[in-house]
Amino acid sequence: MEYWINSSNKDNLIIFYNGWGLDEKPFLGLTCSDYDVIMFYDYNSIDTPKIDVKKYKKIYNIGYSFGVLVMSIIGKKVCDREYFWAINGNTKMISKEFGIRKEIFDATLKTIENDGVNKFYENIFKDQDEFKAFLNKKPERSLENQVLELKKLEELTKNNVIPVFDKALISKKDKIVFSLSQKRFCNHYNIKYKEIDSGHFPFFIYNSWDEIIEEFLNI
Repeated sequence: MEYWINSSNKDNLIIFYNGWGLDEKPFLGLTCSDYDVIMFYDYNSIDTPKIDVKKYKKIYNIGYSFGVLVMSIIGKKVCDREYFWAINGNTKMISKEFGIRKEIFDATLKTIENDGVNKFYENIFKDQDEFKAFLNKKPERSLENQVLELKKLEELTKNNVIPVFDKALISKKDKIVFSLSQKRFCNHYNIKYKEIDSGHFPFFIYNSWDEIIEEFLNI
């Protein structure tokens, strides 16, 4: 599914591959003065979207969490030029060495199926203040849809997907994909990275998409 956060004929475009279980709601507080921004989410289907990228001078592809995996699968088909970057994710999201341990993933999936997604949402934030702010911006997706998506993403992790990104932002206080695992992945693939003071969902520490782009450009 795609959603245009901003479509006002800017010179540059951000293509954002969202994380599991999310939609546009938690991101609508981010301004975007210099960029058009299109977001992809709900990976129950990962058919390659058709968007016109020829009119843009620069294109920034950013994957977040499981969206990094999807970006690495279809990103070059959507846009075969410019920048590919990652935030708190990689192509081996279910992995003892690089991502979430399989037994933890299975337990998380079971908890979500039985008790809903709120506990997971709470864990993606650095503190309770961020979580409370998020509750006013919760995604409007059904639990059934989210569970099916997570199972689909689990299947995709079984493929040997080569990362397309060359820079990463890694949250120091990530409780979902530990920073040590993310750094190990980046070192293994010679990917430059920068640590930021945040939880797994870092977007509340920024005011704009422009700030996120600048963060990457300074790596």
